[in-house]
Amino acid sequence: MQALEAEIATLEARQAEIAAMLEAPETYSSPGSPQTLNRELSAVVDRLQAATVRWEAAAAELEKIEKSSGD
Repeated sequence: MQALEAEIATLEARQAEIAAMLEAPETYSSPGSPQTLNRELSAVVDRLQAATVRWEAAAAELEKIEKSSGD
């Protein structure tokens, strides 16, 4: 779970970086830059969603194990 949490934190940070770049006016002075950033943002969001699903599954499994060991 720690590895997934680290991956999620990294992806969230990259998502924020890309969003900030897309908000910066200078990004739009370079041809193709906004499109490249949008593609990367889309890929980051997809990876973030997948990592979150894996983390939720791992958390549910851990909770299940903890409950069964407490019986």
